[in-house]
Amino acid sequence: MKLSKKVISFLIVACSLFSLSACVKPEETPAYVDGGVVTVSGGQISGLANSDGSVAIYKGVPYAAAPVGDLRWKAPQEVEEWEGVKDCSLWGANAIQGEATTFSYWTKEFVQDVNPANYQNGVVYSEDCLSLNIWSSTQVTKDKPVLVYIHGGGYNSGGAACPVYDGENIAKQGVVFVSIQYRVGVFGFLATEALQSEQENSGAGNYGILDQIKALEWVQDNIKTFGGDPTNVTIMGQSAGAGSVNALLASPLAKDLFISAVSASHNSINRDWQTVEQRISSAPTALKTKTVEQLREMDVNEVKNYSISNNGPVIDDYVLTNTYLQSILNKEVMDINLMTGMVAQDNLISSVYTNASVTVIDSLMTLQNNIITARLNADYQSEAFVYLFNRNVPQDDLKTPDAYGAKHSYELAYFFGNFVDNRPWSEVDYQLSKDMMGYLVNFCISGNPNGENLTDWQASVADYSYMSFADECSIKSVSQEKYTAVNSYYNLNLG
Repeated sequence: MKLSKKVISFLIVACSLFSLSACVKPEETPAYVDGGVVTVSGGQISGLANSDGSVAIYKGVPYAAAPVGDLRWKAPQEVEEWEGVKDCSLWGANAIQGEATTFSYWTKEFVQDVNPANYQNGVVYSEDCLSLNIWSSTQVTKDKPVLVYIHGGGYNSGGAACPVYDGENIAKQGVVFVSIQYRVGVFGFLATEALQSEQENSGAGNYGILDQIKALEWVQDNIKTFGGDPTNVTIMGQSAGAGSVNALLASPLAKDLFISAVSASHNSINRDWQTVEQRISSAPTALKTKTVEQLREMDVNEVKNYSISNNGPVIDDYVLTNTYLQSILNKEVMDINLMTGMVAQDNLISSVYTNASVTVIDSLMTLQNNIITARLNADYQSEAFVYLFNRNVPQDDLKTPDAYGAKHSYELAYFFGNFVDNRPWSEVDYQLSKDMMGYLVNFCISGNPNGENLTDWQASVADYSYMSFADECSIKSVSQEKYTAVNSYYNLNLG
């Protein structure tokens, strides 16, 4: 039988397509999607999946060597390799600090878990604390934006294992959520003459910030394993975590480790970081006279008893070279998109200027907008978005005094969608959280919070406007008369 040219051509094309399809392998399911065994810096780890299998979770993943013994009060070193598969289904230890407990208006959702059964080896606090946690969607498996969250706690306390910091809801939106542990208190921010002179660029006074930088380097090296895009990393912190974000923005050591930032509830614009000389001068007297060998030989519980006044980052001409404001004016701060804001009662943490016509909110929003004014005066090209959280959060079921309103830390439940079942939440709360999560996720994706079904949020252009997160989302502004009065009081040089 003689075949026509058309039939022959068809058979040739069909056979070619069949051969090509046989050569193309279907995309393999990444090992991480069910919390399976994956390889990261240091070795293999296993995790777990959430209840419906939509998110893979890995906890307590080491990102640096344990800062103990000869590594106490040193910059974090490369993670040490381990044998076998490390079980990362439980939290890694919190940094050494006082026992975590509810206090003031910080109810249980804002305090880290202290149940030993939920921690690796049953250890809740340890010097060996440099680990991180990862939540990643199993539905979207690659090229996902990454959000790295830095906890607060006044640089003295806190940890990543707080219910309100859980990353599952953000991960379900297609963003890889990472939370980190870092050294706090005297372990993270001590500086003495002996530590400062031990070696050039010792990092004395900034060990906690160096931990955060090391964690970000780990993310760059490993986050692809969990479907994340290392070229699209956003950092976020609240309170001291936000102060850390500002330090990372200003540090030459953190360049190229992230491309956008969220700073929540921290007013750095009219605060000065200490110099390392000031930190050395204010160090506990009993530690000032010790050699580095003697300092590292001290029992951990003895060290724990000491504290540092005016804790936090220091200007050491290595990690940091200037105050945050001066760094902005010197163009030393990364020129990247920024989301920054406060809650309406943040004045309870740090008092602000008011008068008969200038309210607490006027003052808070003026100080936040001053960051943008300084950036614009220094010719920054990136965009910045200012917000105020002003939702009257309902009181907890224990009727904890003052545990209601727009208090310090309360916005996090809404940004992350973590409503612990201890308050009479309403549809207003759930809708506000949906909107705030939407803004945050969009910001992680593109550096711009706007998206479908959200109130338009224009970048600030020194017009002292801001997004108000209250019963609904709306744009508001501080009048020129009021922000002029606030700035006259603080007498800031904004360039």
